[in-house]
Amino acid sequence: MKRHLDKLRRAAAMPPSAILAKLDEKLRRDVSQAMQSTRDRSRSTYGEHPGMPRERLSAHFSAPPVALLREFAGSFRQLAEEALAHRFEILGSQPTEVVYGMTCSGMGGHLYRGESGTPDGTDIELLTRLQTRRNRPRAQRIRCLIDDGYRPIDWQRDFKSGYRWSEQTWCGYVPIGHVPGVDVIVPWGLSRMQFLPVLCWSYALAGAGESGFRPPEIYSREYRNQVLDFIAANPPRFGVNWRCPMDVAIRVANWLLAYDLLRASSARFDNAFESELLLATADHGQFVFDHLEWNHGKRGNHYLLDLVGLLFAAAYLPSSPETRRWMARAVAELALEADSQFLGDGTHVERSPSYHALCAQALAYGHGLIERLSDERRQEVGRDIRSSDPRHPRRRDASLAQARRAALEALEHHGLSAVCARARRFLDTIAKNDGSLPQFGDGDNARLFRLQVPRPCPVAVLVPEADPATAATAPRWTPLEDMLDSSGVCAALAAVNGMNDDHPSGRIEWTLLSGATNNRLGQSAGASPPSSAEGVVPEDGPLVSRFDEGGFYCFRSERLYLVIRCGSWSSVGANGHMHNDQLSFELAYDGVDILVDPGTFVYTPLPFWRNRLRSSLAHNGPVIEGSEQNPMSAEVESIFWLPERTHARAVEVGRQIFVGEHVGYGGVCRRRIEVDRDRLRIADADSEGREVSVFLQFHPALTLGRVDQHAWSLARSGVEVARVTVHLGEAAESSGWYSPGYGQLVPAPALRLVRSRSLEWSIQPALSGP
Repeated sequence: MKRHLDKLRRAAAMPPSAILAKLDEKLRRDVSQAMQSTRDRSRSTYGEHPGMPRERLSAHFSAPPVALLREFAGSFRQLAEEALAHRFEILGSQPTEVVYGMTCSGMGGHLYRGESGTPDGTDIELLTRLQTRRNRPRAQRIRCLIDDGYRPIDWQRDFKSGYRWSEQTWCGYVPIGHVPGVDVIVPWGLSRMQFLPVLCWSYALAGAGESGFRPPEIYSREYRNQVLDFIAANPPRFGVNWRCPMDVAIRVANWLLAYDLLRASSARFDNAFESELLLATADHGQFVFDHLEWNHGKRGNHYLLDLVGLLFAAAYLPSSPETRRWMARAVAELALEADSQFLGDGTHVERSPSYHALCAQALAYGHGLIERLSDERRQEVGRDIRSSDPRHPRRRDASLAQARRAALEALEHHGLSAVCARARRFLDTIAKNDGSLPQFGDGDNARLFRLQVPRPCPVAVLVPEADPATAATAPRWTPLEDMLDSSGVCAALAAVNGMNDDHPSGRIEWTLLSGATNNRLGQSAGASPPSSAEGVVPEDGPLVSRFDEGGFYCFRSERLYLVIRCGSWSSVGANGHMHNDQLSFELAYDGVDILVDPGTFVYTPLPFWRNRLRSSLAHNGPVIEGSEQNPMSAEVESIFWLPERTHARAVEVGRQIFVGEHVGYGGVCRRRIEVDRDRLRIADADSEGREVSVFLQFHPALTLGRVDQHAWSLARSGVEVARVTVHLGEAAESSGWYSPGYGQLVPAPALRLVRSRSLEWSIQPALSGP
C-alpha cells in the first residue's frame, strides 16, 4: 500500500502531459523488451559484426615514463598482487577473493548463502552451463583460450551480501533493490574492471627491471585472462553486468585504455585474443549505442558516461559504417551534453561534488581522445556529421544546426576546452587544501578510470557486514583509498587545456593526457570561467567565491575553509542524487576538518540508512520542528526521488557575510553567517516562530568536550582545534555518523542546538594552529 501511495505522490508532482508520456514510454519499453528477450533466447547474443574489418584495435595513448611510475613502485606492486589473486576492495568492502563458491560475510545483518548448483570454477563445462543454451558453444570456446591455472572470477555475485544473480536472466529483467542487504553496484563496480591499469603499470616497471616484480608477461597474461573470463561469463544482454549501460561503457573504456597502455610498453597478444577483444568491444559499443540512457529533462552522469564509453569503442575499432555512426553520435552528443550538464559557473547539474568529479574526468578523457584521432579519421567523422543527423533521436533541445556546429567545434580542437576549464575551476575552488571534496549530495566512489596511487582513507570505518546499530562493538579496519581525493581529476582537466598542474598525486593522469601523441591539446587553453564564478578578495576578510547557478559559496582565508550549500535545484529535474542539505556547510580550520557532511553510505541495500544520511537532521543546516526540507520515502523504488520544495536562494553574499533562506518547512527558514576574521557567528531563524534546531556533525577524528554551560571544545589527538559557543539556545551532546566513501561508515560526535523562533551560536579556531 505504501509503495502505491509513493507512486501516486510522485505522479501528483508531474503535469498530466508528463504522466501520459511516461505511460506511453513504459508501454513501448515493455513491448520492446518482451520481443528482444524472446529473440535473444533463440540465438547466440555474441555478435559477429560481419561489416567490420578484422584489423587490430587502434592506439591513442602513450604510457607515462617509467621514471614517473617508479616513484610509486611499491604501491603498484602491492595492488598488482591483489589483482593477480583476484582480491578486490570495492565500494567499502574488505579485500575479498571473488571466486565461484565463495563464502561471504554479509551486509547490514543480511547474508545470502551460495547456491548448491553453482560450480567451484574449475570445470569449464560446468561454468558454460550457467549460460543460456545458445550462448554456451561460444562461451566454451572463449574459456578454452584462458591459460591453465587461472581461477575464474564470479562476476555475478554481490560479494558483500553473498547474493548472486543468474547469468540466464535477460538484462532488462535483472532485479534491483528487490531483497534487503543486496547491492547491485557491487558486481557492477567489480565488472568495470578499473583495476586493470595497475597491471599495465606493473608490466612497464617489470620490463624496466624494477626489483620485486614478477616477469612482465605475468601481468599482460592476467589482463588477457580476466578479459576473456568476463566475455565468457557474461554473454551480451544477459546477467547483471548488462543491466546498466553506463557500467558497460566504463568497462569497455577500461579494457581499451589498458590494452593501449600494455602495447605502448611492448606487450604483444595472440591473434585469438585480439579477435575476441575486437568483437567484444563491438558488442559493448552496439549495446551502449542501442541503450543510451536518454531521459527528457533528467539526464545526468549516466548519459554523459555512456557517450564517453561509446566514443572509446568507436575510436579504437576499425572504421566501418557502424563505428562511424557511433562516432558521429558520440562527438555531437558529448559536445551538446557537456555544455548542458556543466552550468555556466562550472558546477554540474546534479549539484554533487562527487558526481561532478566523475563527469569532469570522463569529459577530460573524451576531449583527450577526440584530440588524438588521426587527421584521416577526423575528416571522416566531420563528413559524417555534415551529411547526417548526429543527434539522439529524442533530442528536442538543440537544432540540427546546433548539433553539427557543436560537434565540428569539438573536432576542431576547441569545442570542449571551455567546459573543461570551468569544470576544473569549480573543483579547484571547492576542494580543500589536500584536494579532498566536500560531500554535499550523493557519492558512490565512481570514476571513469582509476590510474593514480590511491591515497589512504583518513579514518577507520566499519566493516561492511557490521550492522551499524551495533557499531560500538563492531571490528574496525582502514580502507585503502580516500574516495574524496579530486587531485587526479583536476590534473586531467588541466592537461587537456594545456595547463600545468601542481597536484603531486595527479602526475600520472596529467602526463597521460598531455603526452606527445597529438599536439592539438592546449590550443584553446586559457578559456576562463564566466564572471559569475569569479572570486573576490575583500579588504579585511576571506576570499569569497560564489557559484550562484549551482548553489555553492566558498570562503577561504589562511586558516579558514567554509563551503555553504544554498541554491535552487536542477531545472531539468536531475534531483536523484541530492540531499536535504540546504543552508548546511562544511568547515575546516588550519587544514583540520571540523564540521562535515555525513556522506552517503549505501543506496538500495539499506533504505533506512540511505534516508538517514540524506535527511535534514544529518546535515549542519537549521531544522524546523524535526521535519524534512523535502519529502523522502522509505521505499526502495523511491530512494532516488526527492522533489524540491525548498527553493533556496542566497539573499546576501558580501565581504564578510552570507545570508540564505528557503521555504522547505513551510515559512521562511533563514541562516545568517558572519565571518569575523576566521570566527563564524551564525543566526538561524524561522519566520513562523517554531522550534529551530541544528545538529552539528563533526569529523570522527575529533573529540567533543564541555568547557562551561555555553561552550564546547573540539580536540584532535588531545589538542584543541576549535570551540563552539551557544549565545541564544540550549546545547546537548549527541551522536552522528560519517561515511568517507560508499559502503563505509563510522560513528562521529555531534552537538544538538535548539531554541524557539531563533538560534544564535558561533564557532572559532583555537588561538593557534595545531
